[in-house]
Amino acid sequence: MPDATSLAFDTDPKAQAACVQLAEKNEVSDRVEVGELFSPDNFADYEHESTLVFCDIEGAELELLDPEIAPALKSMDLIVESHECLIPGITDTLIIRFSAKHDISLILDNGSRHLDNDPAWFKHLSHLDQLLATWECRSGPTPWLVMSAKSQVV
Repeated sequence: MPDATSLAFDTDPKAQAACVQLAEKNEVSDRVEVGELFSPDNFADYEHESTLVFCDIEGAELELLDPEIAPALKSMDLIVESHECLIPGITDTLIIRFSAKHDISLILDNGSRHLDNDPAWFKHLSHLDQLLATWECRSGPTPWLVMSAKSQVV
C-alpha cells in the first residue's frame, strides 16, 4: 500500500520510539506519522478521507469509539480489539453503537495459537513450553470487531 499513510498514536514514549524505529527498519518512515494522545475529536480530521481505524487500546474503546461524540466514525471502517476480559459487555456495547451504520463481523478468540511456519527449535520444546511461548497471558476473551461502513467517503 505505497499510497497509504499510517498514523500511530500511543501515550507511552517508549512505544512511540519503537514505532518510529520499526518504520525506519521497514523503510516506510515517510508514510508513518507517530503521535501521542488521540481523542474522539481527532476523527473529524480524517472524515473526508478513506480511513481504516485499527484500534487496540486495552479497554478504552468505550471512551474513544462513540459515533455520537465522533460522527466522522460513521463513514470509517474499523478493526477493534474488544477487551471483554477487562470490561464485561464492551463488545455488545460497541456492536450496538455501530450497527446502524456498519456491517459488523465478530471474530472470537479461543486463546489457542498455531504457528504456520514455526522454527525448527520450536518443535523440540515440550508441549507446555510451546503453549507458554505462544500464550498472550490474557485473563479472558478479547474478541475482534471488523466493522465496514455502509456508506463510504468518496
